[in-house]
Formats: sequence, structure tokens, C-alpha cells
Amino acid sequence: MITGISIENFKGISERVTLDLRPITLLFGANSAGKSTVMHAMLYFYEVFVNHNLDADRTEVGGTAIHLGGFRNLQSNHDRTKPIVLRIDCTCEYDFEHESEFEHSGLLSPAFDLLGINVDTIIETQRPDHVGIELTIAWNERSGRPFVERTKLFFEQEWFAVIESNTHSGKVFITSMNLEHPLLTLADEVPEQYLASGESRSALAVFWDLFSSYLAPFDSQQLELRHWKDAADFVSRSFEFQIDYSRPVELSKNETVSSQDGLRLLVAFRDVLVYYFDKSFSVMKGELASLKYIGPLREVPSRHWPQHAGRTNWATGLAAWDILHRGADGIVESVSSWFSDSHKLNAGLSIERMLYAEVEVDPNTTSGVYRPLSALGDSGVRTRIVLKPVGSQVQLSLNDVGTGVSQLLPIVVGAAQEEYASSFLIEQPELHVHPRLQAAMGDLFIESVGSKLHTFIIETHSEHLILRLLRRIRETEKGTAPT
Repeated sequence: MITGISIENFKGISERVTLDLRPITLLFGANSAGKSTVMHAMLYFYEVFVNHNLDADRTEVGGTAIHLGGFRNLQSNHDRTKPIVLRIDCTCEYDFEHESEFEHSGLLSPAFDLLGINVDTIIETQRPDHVGIELTIAWNERSGRPFVERTKLFFEQEWFAVIESNTHSGKVFITSMNLEHPLLTLADEVPEQYLASGESRSALAVFWDLFSSYLAPFDSQQLELRHWKDAADFVSRSFEFQIDYSRPVELSKNETVSSQDGLRLLVAFRDVLVYYFDKSFSVMKGELASLKYIGPLREVPSRHWPQHAGRTNWATGLAAWDILHRGADGIVESVSSWFSDSHKLNAGLSIERMLYAEVEVDPNTTSGVYRPLSALGDSGVRTRIVLKPVGSQVQLSLNDVGTGVSQLLPIVVGAAQEEYASSFLIEQPELHVHPRLQAAMGDLFIESVGSKLHTFIIETHSEHLILRLLRRIRETEKGTAPT
């Protein structure tokens, strides 16, 4: 789950703004107050982090509904001297599993044994619950294009490491590590012979010194990431460090280990470092992959609309129709229940998926059918989504009912879909919707969070939706909320 976002120098937001996000987050205020800017910042972060698309105009998630206009258009006041800074935080408690790379490294356990460290201590106790990644995107005057100047990694809201691009050398370095971070502080103490008199340091802090001193080229405690183009080139690059393995490792002035054991130590720290970096980046990519944006103007499909599946269709709402046509029967039944049930939206409509086939007719035959239906097979069967007034068998197309239904249906389908733990960015869900239904949407979002683990960031002007959610908060605190 995405739990927070920080924005600086992006569109209308010049000073740093940090928002804590909850399973349901409402953004409301005057026009041009910056509500949509929050969503655009998340979509731009996605483009930079997942696609390395720094000069984004259109976005993968926003489709044709979002037109960012490129990097220079996104800088606040179009000031090229001030970089854009975006940070997203998310939970990751289930992603750092016990069956990790640590257990499968034949070199790691013997290396830790040299320092008297129990590898299970790392596996069991050094798994973070929250990860944050901050990107600083600046304009490079020499190349005439934007680049990621800095990537800062956070665990448990505390900074862990910094990756920076050097525009003069064209190289990328891990420039600093927070050696006091709890993840690098182990219960096992380093044996005294490896420390200066009276010194107390964590084992991984000792590893840092060993590791960095054997890197080549090495400059001021900076670890070069070879072949990286900038500080966010983790889209296609792995962590490669050039290490000088030719000389023995000196653990202290009085202790030197063999080349073989020294190699184990160096590989051990590399594995630890790469593990935390790779896991944090994969966690963030997983969270961003769950993003779905539903724009303020949902498109009404044609009466005989063909099914075109695609995640970008969420921006126009058409992905909802893909799901109704192709999804399991349960999703259609769930959406129909929300529209028809008197205790839910109570919109007076039920929704059904009908199966039909087109056959060629021969007027010269007695039956009029040129081929028997059994000859069609599955390839000849198609689906049609019909709406029926409650208590009636009259079949209607979406084109036969009010516009409000077409605007509401994609939101209901998104909330009810079987894919768990999606993150929805929704602009003006109340558009063309009756005030009573605007309020009932609050219950839809609450139910979806509880049963599907979805999260919602909603830009709205609907006082009815806001009041319904506030009411449910009060009822929950008093123990009187409906089940």
C-alpha cells in the first residue's frame, strides 16, 4: 500500500508538501488548488521509476486522459534551475521473506562466521515494514535534457542510502550510507580484535569500510555503479561493483585474513547491499504496477462496442467494460448487486452479461438458419452487457440510460474487481451522479477497502461523499457502523 507522497517544485507546488495517505484519501478544495497535481505527481513518478521516461508527455497509466507536456512544463514556474523532487512511501512487510537470497549464498554464512555473526539474525530481524524512494530530477544544460540527479532510499522513514549522478564524469555513485540505520545494527557484536580500543560498531559498518576500500575505482567513500546512466537507471541495470580481489583483506592492524576468506567478506557485504536495494526497488515497482487512474470524464462505449482490453483504458473508464465482458461471473454479479440492492447504491438497475451468436440466415430453408447453432462452437459466441430496470425484463444498453450511470459504472467495477490491492486515483467520481448516490459511493469505497484491500485517492467536490465518510468514521468510533 502506498502510504505517503512528498512533492516539491512540481507544477503549482513549489515548496515541499508531504501527504500521508490512508486506504481512502480525499483531496478537496477550490479549483486549481492543486488536487490534480498530486495525482499527476504520482503518474510522473511512475514514468520515471518504471519507464525512465523523464520528459513525459503522455503516461502509461493516464493514457490519453493525461497530457503532462514534458519535464520543463512540469517544473514549478518553469524554473530550470530548480529540480523536481518526488518521494513515495509504501508498506513492504510481506516482501522481505525468510527464503531470501541470503540463504542461497554459499559464500555468505562463512563470511559472517569470520566476524562471529549469526546470519539468521539478519534474515529474521532486519526485515523492514516500510520503504520510501525519493527522486530528484534536474535539467542538464550540457545535454539539453532532464536526468535523475539523486535517488534517496528510506527504510522505516529513516534514510538508508543515496545514489547520485556526477554530470561532469558521467558516472553514478552510491555516495553515502546511513551506518547508524537500524537495519545495519545487528544484535551480534563485532569481535574486539577487529575494532579499535573502546570502539563499538555494527558488523555491517565494518563491512562498509572493508567493501569500499576494495572498490576500484574508489573516490571518497563513493561506490561506483558501473554502466548506469543516471541515479535512477535501475530500470535495466543491476548493481555491479568493481572490486580488487588481488590483495588480502586487513580486518584491523593486527588481523589479516586469507584471500579466500577476504573474498567471502567482500561478497557478503555486496550481497547484503544488493539485497536491500533490489528488494526496495522491486517493492516500489510492485506498488506502482497496481496504480489505476480513472479520469473525470468516463467515456460512454458505443452500443455494439468491441472489447479492447488494456490497463490504460481505466483512464477513460473503458477497462470496466473489458472486465464485465471478460471477467468471472462473480464480478458481474457483484456490480449488479451494488446497482440494484436497496441497501447499497439502489440505482434501480441490474446488470447482466448475455451470450449470443450471429448466424447466417438462408431464406430458402424451412428453419431459415443456414448453419445449426451447434456448428458455431465457442468462437461464434459473443457477450453483451445489458441493463435491466429492477423488476423488469426489458433489456437496455448503456446508451439508453442517463449519463450518470456511465460515469458511475467504471468506479463500481474498479471497486468490485477481483484483482486485489489495487491503488485507484479517481478524479470527480460524483460527476453527473445524483447526491444520494454520491453519498452511497462512500460505502462502496469502504467495502472495497475491507474486502479487496484496494486503496483510493479521490479528488472530489462532493460534500455528500465527504459527509458520508465522516459519518461512518463517527459510527465506527461508537461501534454503530453498519456491517
